[in-house]
Formats: sequence, C-alpha cells, structure tokens
Amino acid sequence: MDPFPVDIRYRAKLDYEVMQNNVMQWRFMQLARRDRRLPFGYRLRFFLRECNVPEPYNVRWKVKNRGHAARGKERGGLEVDGGNREKYENTNFEGDHYVEIYLIKNGVCVARDRAEVPIVVA
Repeated sequence: MDPFPVDIRYRAKLDYEVMQNNVMQWRFMQLARRDRRLPFGYRLRFFLRECNVPEPYNVRWKVKNRGHAARGKERGGLEVDGGNREKYENTNFEGDHYVEIYLIKNGVCVARDRAEVPIVVA
C-alpha cells in the first residue's frame, strides 16, 4: 500500500554512479550497465537525472535490499526523511536490490522511477 495517493503526471529519471573513495569508477559503471552486476564493497550515488515536475516538490526514497546476506537487515519502506535529490548507499549485500525515487507534490506522488541494483561478490 502506498503512503501517498499516486497520480503519475510527470517524468522522473533516476540514475546512479559507482564510486570508490569518492571517485567515480567508470569501469564498474560500464560493467553495471552491460552485465547488470555491481561489485561488492563500493559506494553508489543515486540522483535525479531528469525531472519535469514543477517546483516545489518533495523527494522520497525507497531502498530494498534482498537476499540471504541482508537477512535481519532488510529494508524496503519509504524513507520519511526524504527531500534530498541525492542518496548514497553501499554495495554491502549480495543480491538483487533496487532503489526507487518518489516525487511528491501537494501530498500526491506525481512521478517515480526505479533503478535495479544487482550486487555480486567477485
């Protein structure tokens, strides 16, 4: 069940970068795009690449980690402390995860997008 009414009227495009020691790792970015597998132990910067929602709006994030390594540390709810247009996460758990961004305007979700984040231990 969505905590906000949903009426998708606008476009949002979520994207991410793979980083190590705050430096973007182009090789792993290309691997992630081609093979759809990210290395374990890296930092990810998620951001809103495109958006046509008129200001003002609020940003909320959902991070869903799945797999045996995430047991007991599961996540998946809509984060209450939204508002930031960037979100940093780490590739700590092997498995098929995802991150979603929700754009809320006047109490209604008017745009959203999702990025698949499959992580594998090399």
